[in-house]
Amino acid sequence: MTSKEMLDAVRAQMKQAGEVAWSRYPLPTDFPCFRTAPVAAQNLLQQFDGPWLVMRDPCLRAMREAVLQSGHELVIPERASVELIRIPVNALRCPQDGRSPVLRIEAAIPGSSVYRGPVQAVVVSCHAFDPLRRRVYGLDTCRTEYLLGELRGGLQDGWTLPAHVPVMVMASDAQQVQGWGDEGSAHEADFIVTSTRLIALGTGDTERFDG
Repeated sequence: MTSKEMLDAVRAQMKQAGEVAWSRYPLPTDFPCFRTAPVAAQNLLQQFDGPWLVMRDPCLRAMREAVLQSGHELVIPERASVELIRIPVNALRCPQDGRSPVLRIEAAIPGSSVYRGPVQAVVVSCHAFDPLRRRVYGLDTCRTEYLLGELRGGLQDGWTLPAHVPVMVMASDAQQVQGWGDEGSAHEADFIVTSTRLIALGTGDTERFDG
């Protein structure tokens, strides 16, 4: 299978499952946004107290917002990935139509600051995952593999992601695949968290969430 065929297959699975969600200015190679992301984010918050380092991917917006709403510390990579930025709770904006508060990270956020402290976990996403092969797929122009390597090796300001800090992948159940083999690129991951499951990739063990 080519990368395009893999992406098309995942999109078809997500559409059939009713998991496709709206995304602003999507790129063809973006990790897909999914409808149950807010539930998966709440499941992730059960695992650690934070601070949370969450990547900038659009599909992780629900996680970034959930961290701030829970009162935990949110840290994101600076756009050029040379340092980490702490996001203040008041960065959440309340829409005039009464919807839930939203966080926009496209522009500089007032009150944000450089962060050099510890984090409890890193949250990333993926295009697809295979629990049986204990593999997470990030296809085409995925920057996650590169950025995780930069974090582990050390940023320009000297901050380094310790080896014991787990990489948590937030994904949709509809992104699970089987039989892809070693095609496509893969990135580091310790756990998959969806709206229904916590999957430990090191062992393949699965825990079901209530509800």
